[in-house]
Amino acid sequence: MQATATPLDVLYVGAKTERRQPTGGGRFRVETVAAENGGWPGGETVDCLLVDTLTATEGAVELVGRVDRAYPSTPLVAFADPERVGRVLDAGATDVVRSPPGETPEALLRRRVENVCETTPVDGVAEHGSYTHEGLLEQLSENLQDVIWVNNPENPPGERMEFVSAAYEAVWGRPREHLFAGGVEALYETVHPDDRERIMNINGTDRLENGDRNLTYRIVRPDGEIRWIHDRMLDVSADGETSQLVGIARDVTEREQRKQELTESEETLENVLSEVPMVLFAFDESGTFTRSKGKALSHFHLQSGDMLGESLFDVFAHRPDIREHCERALDGEQVTATVELGGRTFESRYQPLFDDGDVVTVVGHAYDITDRVERQHQLERQNDLFAKSQDIADVGGWEYRPDGSSLWTEKVYDIYRLPEGTEPSLETARECYHPADWPRISDALERALEHGESFDLEVRLATETEGTRWAQLRGDPQTADGVVTHLRGTVQDITERKHREQELERSREFLDQIHQVGDVGGWEYHFQTDTLELTEATSRMVDLPSEMSLGAKELLERHHPEDRERVRTAVTQLWTAGEPFGIEVRVLTGDETQWMYSQAEPVYEDGEVVAMRGVTRDITERKHREQQIQAERDIVERILETSPVGILVHDADQRITRANERAAEIMGVEAGALDGSRTPPEGLRILSAEGEPRSDEDGAVRQAKETGEPVYARELSLETPDGDRRTIVVGAAPLFDEGELKRIVSTFDDVTERVERERQLESQRNELARLDRINRIIRDVDAALVAAESRAEIEQAVCDELARSGPYHSTMVLRKNGDQLSLESTCRDDPDAVTLPEIPRSAPVWRAVETGETQAVQSDDTENEWTTCRELVDGETHSTAAIPLDSEGQTDGVLVVCSSREALSERELEVLDELGSNVGYAIGAIERREREATLTSLYEATQDLLAAESPGAVSDAVVETAASVLDPSAVGIFLFDDENNVLQPAASTERLREFYDGQMTFGPGRPDSIVWQTYVEGERQFLRDVRASAHVVDPDTEARTALFLPLGEHGVFVVATDERVPFSEQKQRLVGLLGATTEAALDRVAGRAEIRERDRRLAERSTRLERLERLFSLVGDIDDALRRASTPDELDRQVCEQLVATDPFEFAWVGSIPPDGSTVKPQTWANGERSEQTYLDEVSFALDGETPAAQAARSGEPVTVPNVTDHLREADWAQTAVENNFESVLAVPLAHEDTTYGVLVVYATEPHAFDNLARAVFDRLGTLVPQVSTGLQRDRTVLADQVVELELSLPNPESFPNAVAAAIGEPVEYRQVKPTSNGQTRLRLSLTDPHIETLREVERQFVSVESLDVVERSGVTTVSATVSGSTAPTRMLSCGAMPDEIVAEADTTVATVRLPRDADVRLFLERVSEHYPGVELVSRRDVGVRDHTEAAAQRALAEDLTDRQREVLRTAYECGFFESPRATTGVELADLLDISQPTVTHHLREAQRRLFDALFEAT
Repeated sequence: MQATATPLDVLYVGAKTERRQPTGGGRFRVETVAAENGGWPGGETVDCLLVDTLTATEGAVELVGRVDRAYPSTPLVAFADPERVGRVLDAGATDVVRSPPGETPEALLRRRVENVCETTPVDGVAEHGSYTHEGLLEQLSENLQDVIWVNNPENPPGERMEFVSAAYEAVWGRPREHLFAGGVEALYETVHPDDRERIMNINGTDRLENGDRNLTYRIVRPDGEIRWIHDRMLDVSADGETSQLVGIARDVTEREQRKQELTESEETLENVLSEVPMVLFAFDESGTFTRSKGKALSHFHLQSGDMLGESLFDVFAHRPDIREHCERALDGEQVTATVELGGRTFESRYQPLFDDGDVVTVVGHAYDITDRVERQHQLERQNDLFAKSQDIADVGGWEYRPDGSSLWTEKVYDIYRLPEGTEPSLETARECYHPADWPRISDALERALEHGESFDLEVRLATETEGTRWAQLRGDPQTADGVVTHLRGTVQDITERKHREQELERSREFLDQIHQVGDVGGWEYHFQTDTLELTEATSRMVDLPSEMSLGAKELLERHHPEDRERVRTAVTQLWTAGEPFGIEVRVLTGDETQWMYSQAEPVYEDGEVVAMRGVTRDITERKHREQQIQAERDIVERILETSPVGILVHDADQRITRANERAAEIMGVEAGALDGSRTPPEGLRILSAEGEPRSDEDGAVRQAKETGEPVYARELSLETPDGDRRTIVVGAAPLFDEGELKRIVSTFDDVTERVERERQLESQRNELARLDRINRIIRDVDAALVAAESRAEIEQAVCDELARSGPYHSTMVLRKNGDQLSLESTCRDDPDAVTLPEIPRSAPVWRAVETGETQAVQSDDTENEWTTCRELVDGETHSTAAIPLDSEGQTDGVLVVCSSREALSERELEVLDELGSNVGYAIGAIERREREATLTSLYEATQDLLAAESPGAVSDAVVETAASVLDPSAVGIFLFDDENNVLQPAASTERLREFYDGQMTFGPGRPDSIVWQTYVEGERQFLRDVRASAHVVDPDTEARTALFLPLGEHGVFVVATDERVPFSEQKQRLVGLLGATTEAALDRVAGRAEIRERDRRLAERSTRLERLERLFSLVGDIDDALRRASTPDELDRQVCEQLVATDPFEFAWVGSIPPDGSTVKPQTWANGERSEQTYLDEVSFALDGETPAAQAARSGEPVTVPNVTDHLREADWAQTAVENNFESVLAVPLAHEDTTYGVLVVYATEPHAFDNLARAVFDRLGTLVPQVSTGLQRDRTVLADQVVELELSLPNPESFPNAVAAAIGEPVEYRQVKPTSNGQTRLRLSLTDPHIETLREVERQFVSVESLDVVERSGVTTVSATVSGSTAPTRMLSCGAMPDEIVAEADTTVATVRLPRDADVRLFLERVSEHYPGVELVSRRDVGVRDHTEAAAQRALAEDLTDRQREVLRTAYECGFFESPRATTGVELADLLDISQPTVTHHLREAQRRLFDALFEAT
């Protein structure tokens, strides 16, 4: 499209003015306005409109329509959501862009604007180009599914239409020639007969002047299918007259079908609404009703449609609740509500509908639920009435069927005290009744079911907290056809009634007793007759005749004047309110005054109080006693306040009823803080004399209460709220009244100062006595050390002397054996009864061994673990000390002393530490003497073994030596009998035979034994107590500690003792040495040395075979990794991961050699599960260093370190490797085509892991990895859309192509390069002038040229040569580049190559310079995005074609096979390639097919 010279005026309308706008240099003049702005420029100044509906605040359709109305003749391009394209076009848009302005390419936007400006007539159209240009219309409509047509209204109906877009054929199902040939008449023929007359005048200008721009009609396709079309027409004016009609026709069949379905749905809905009591309504965003239908409208004397056009705010002006529901729906909320309206109840639902995020309408319905609500209310009233009836009568209903099913009402659960939801059953009910009453209930149920008998029972209910409850259980059988089908009945709680009956019975009994007791009398006063009736006992007490009747006045005067008002008030309350009373009053009897207690209750008739009935008791004597007691209390009160001792008075429940001021003062609390409490006030603690917490059972008050005996002078500790600690002496005494405990008096005195003085004196005396005892202990221990002859004697003497002295009630010596501590000596008489538990490493005894320092644990040191001492001795230990025993600079034992005292003094610990040093020195001296003597004896015994000639002689010599030198209590050797397949004793001591009690032959099928287990498993066994083993022959054996050593295939060496003390590590080593000597002697005797050597060789061969198998598996895994890798980095990573996944390789990494060549830089690594990657961070890999990686990089040869430990002294890297558990290393250079790219380094966790076979595998890996990596780099270059293109000048290359160029005097172009499997390269060179003889002469000069073929076609000479060694193209490939063009000249080679955009160009040039020193970079440029078709072809050549197919295809192309006429025949091509002609044809067709597949898929 050619741009016109005059710029276009573009108006951009949007909410955000920063949107991208078409620039186009000087092609456009753009003005931007806000969508909300109404003052837009006039239409005569605008050539095109850009409208952004994506960010507009109003709807997309509304905004486009508003702009189109403002500029009716101006083309409009809209940015719109893809879902709204059709509606935006209907609203007036000329074209639609489906992406936001900021994301639309500028070229695309500019092209869209130019298209609509050049295809839509506007004022000044002549300046901007012709809108009738069919090429422009085709370009505009090529991506539209709508049909665009153009016609001149002045043309006759049958004349050709000026333009119809290609979419016509898809929509109408007819070719466009149908309209081009038949014009408008042909269009009329496709219109449905019912619509044809309506659109006959579609080209008439009158119709357009009347404004009818949009038509919807039906067409009939050739296959008979009917489709709906929406046609929008635009009149194009020139000089004020209509010159053309432009139309856009859209297939709206689906929309019309939906309309039809909607119409049918509306009719169905109308039928439903006429029968269903509901109202269907809708209102718009202003609240105006747009729909109102439904049968329920008749309740308001309305019909469907009567409310249309009315505002809901007017209709429901008196109902704010309904208005509120509507407003919430207009705000976008779904609303459900129930309302009362017109005496009816409606359930209403409101559903808002949205357009572009705004509510445009609300639809809903109101369902008349009046009848349903009324039924629900009636049911609720019935249920409520039934429930209240049950509650009032306290009666529940039940039903029981013979199949065991039951049904209960809610009241039954309440009576049974069961939660609702409990499964009703007979078993559940049974648990609710008293067990003694259930037989009666069961019998009644059985008779009712079998004989139809009703029952009425009063039974007890089972209860744990409410006392006895009673229920009346009634049941009636329900029958059908004379058979009882089920039982129905009631259960009623009659507990109150039963209680009333029982109370009445008790009242009768009480009245009977009144007449029998002399000091209690009864009486009854009648209010209406004002008469008083007395029993004889009452008459006697008040000195009145029983037959005498007194009125209220006379009766009141017989009371003391001070009590009359209280009597009057109590009687009045009983008469008027029915309140019973009980009062103490004074009664005047002659000259005396007596105290009486009267109790009365009302008597009712017809609900009114008519009398009061009561009893009177003479309490005169009690009152006198109370007065005496009060006098005594006054005396006690004065004593309490003046006492120097704290006094508390407690009631029988131990609550404090009185506390004197001294008590509050001692406790440090306010005087009233103690009253009424059973426990000390907050912050006050009463502890034991030692300061330990006490339980309530330990209190003196509680003890006095429980025993009834006084508690004297108990010393306790008191901690006041302010933190002050005091010592008090507490006592308590119970006080009884007529044998009943009434109160307890406790006293306590503050004796803090006195106790402190006594404690200081006692502490001083104890310290002096303890130091004196310790000094005596040290002297006694030193004397014992001098007399001891062995370590055991020393240890036992120390334990005995320390325990005998007094300060320490328990002592022991623990000895370190490996990672455990064993009990060697103890002060106990029965050491075997002591079982040493497992001692945690955090225990003080272990800290003493590990630190060599004395560890003390006091009673208040709760964080230390000293339970070991407590478990070994009695529970009196409160402090302990662990003293290390150092022998010859090594701590291998610890002396533990236990004391019942709270703490050990510093001086005491110093003395004990010094004692430990003395004991350790004495032990060391004895052990040195014993070791020297033992080694001498063993040496002499070894000489005897060398002379032994039989297994028996060897065994006798060993047992004799062990018994005399090692001093165990039992020694023996068991040898294997090949004939009987058993182990038999060859030599043994008498004590060992006693241990086994004659059972000394072991083997298969015999009783299990530790000896046989040791022989079978071939493992040494050390048991501290053989009785704990599951293989012990005699569980009652006297043996304890034992060591079992396998003697190869010969038998087992046994050393045992009847002591529980384990062998020391030194003794175990000596026994092991003797056992090894014994096995060697037996080997010599039996001639087994050669056999063991052969076994060793077989084991090595087996190990080698296993390693070979692992290597083969590794090769396969790496081969799979090479195939899977898509990038060089991924290739390196997978190789490293596969290596470390194979034993014994633990760590592998790949390093590169940067251009500066100063160091090997790790790029990729992997480590196994047993190590972490810290080695690379700790070691330097400088190229001038001695690490295996640096050596391999420098020399280009593999470097193997069989045993890293051989280099520990001279190489730092070896020390770091050993710390990481690396014992052998192999470094392999990664080289390809004489170029070293990096190095692969592998570390193994065992020495000599890289034998000849492993080195061969890794050597191959060193060439294969860079070769595959180079291929991946080449593929990336071929397939990359963005590459770097380099032009290089390679000086003075001495190659065959350069020699040819020098000989013929013209450049030689490399046309094809193909490396072969045997290290040769096949070249195809192109020359313009044939010089066959010259070529042959040059060939004879180069021994590297294996073969040479020359083909002349169409004036071009193609040379095919097979050469050995590398060439310039293969060098470029090996360095990671893809040759694009290579031309050989006489003294230089110009190579154009491609690299990926992210490739390191500097590193590439460094690699090239290794082969071509002085290489020059002529140019470098970035090649941009390639055409996707070109990329597809490149990918097909690189990926889809085989090497052979590429060779055949390129040779055919270069030889003119595809030219017309062909320059080379198929036969000639086959001869040139040295393959058959059918094979050539097959390869060509397959290659062409794959290329065409890729090309057509890309298009």
